[in-house]
Amino acid sequence: MSAAGRLACEYRALAATTRKELRLMRRYPAELVSLALWMVLLPLAYIAQAEAFSAGGPAPTAAFADRAGTGDVVTFLYLGWSVYLLVTVVLWGPGLALRQERERGSFEVVFASPTSRFTLLFGTAPAQLLPALVVVASAAASMRLLFGTGPDPAGLLRWLVVLLVAFPVLMALAGVFATASLSLQDAAGALQTVRGLFTLLCGVTYPLAVLPGAFRAIGAALPPTHLLDALRGAVPDGGSLGGQAGRLLLLLAESLPLGAAAMALLWVSVGHARRTGKTGRF
Repeated sequence: MSAAGRLACEYRALAATTRKELRLMRRYPAELVSLALWMVLLPLAYIAQAEAFSAGGPAPTAAFADRAGTGDVVTFLYLGWSVYLLVTVVLWGPGLALRQERERGSFEVVFASPTSRFTLLFGTAPAQLLPALVVVASAAASMRLLFGTGPDPAGLLRWLVVLLVAFPVLMALAGVFATASLSLQDAAGALQTVRGLFTLLCGVTYPLAVLPGAFRAIGAALPPTHLLDALRGAVPDGGSLGGQAGRLLLLLAESLPLGAAAMALLWVSVGHARRTGKTGRF
């Protein structure tokens, strides 16, 4: 088959995968509704705690601004939880996709198809943009309606641009987890652990400056931290994409080795499963 023919086949496979995922989201909309509700509710608990502990005094606010670089606690927390939910979406969806195929007994059939491993691993990426838009819309609406703050139209556009740039690295992280989870007996438990570590180390609810030095160094190296820093620098009033160009380029650069690692792990995992006769077991 010619190169053009192979590309056409991959495009059809990608389009079919996207249609399947969007059809499932339309058929079972409760997941999108719960995602929107979590985006509204999760930051509220931390905002209430912040208000209670600060007692409306200027000193706690100044201390927070000194460490976080901003005194806008509402925007800080909503942006943090938006990244947390985005990581959750890609880990629970693409991150568990291969594991789910194994549980359904369709793992062998999927990998017997002529579709490339790249499409099998990352074919759900276009459909995952819909939950990402739900997260952004819910966060922006909550900030505006509940607190009278949040990004203006230009800030909202910058938010979307940053997410679009960061989406490849999020999908690459999901791909690494998807391939690693093939050898795990409890992939859901591992996912909860990974998600919890991201929450602890990436500054979702507090600035990294409050962490011990070793944890701070680890957190500063993780892609979700770079995404959060880019959002917190670009989305608020007065922010700019130009000022975050370095972080955005870093996010794009990180997607390449992570994506390559996911592909390499996939070849190793599938080969091992075939040699040991475990392709139909989980």
